[in-house]
Amino acid sequence: MDKSNNRLFIHRNMEPVSLEHSVEIILTPEFYTLIREELDIRFAYQAKQIAEALFDDYLNTSKEYQYHVSKADDAWYFYAYNIQEIEDFIESIGIEKHRVSKIYFAQELSSHLKEPIQLSDKNILQTIEETVTMIPLRLMDPNVNFT
Repeated sequence: MDKSNNRLFIHRNMEPVSLEHSVEIILTPEFYTLIREELDIRFAYQAKQIAEALFDDYLNTSKEYQYHVSKADDAWYFYAYNIQEIEDFIESIGIEKHRVSKIYFAQELSSHLKEPIQLSDKNILQTIEETVTMIPLRLMDPNVNFT
């Protein structure tokens, strides 16, 4: 990610926003399905070719999904997401599509999310066993300080 400070976590419980500039959005796990696999694949285009097959048993077949792959350490991360659902949601909270300059997955920030981030009065975002996860706030220790 570049050094821009115009990033916004997108989550279902967020308040509507008003923007006058472009923003990079970071999708929380509510908007994608993630599979982590250690595979003997060298190139991203090879991983992307098998992505759809990996998600066969995990996705709602009535929706159309797009796939993204990335490599971190010795594992491949496969993301399945429905771009129409994301577009509809960001427009419903007041973000015009042309204001979105880049989209990231929260999992791509896993090394930076060791400490919990409070997203709303109901949820936090934190990395647990190398996977970025949303956790209900009520399950957290009341003495935890949030980023």
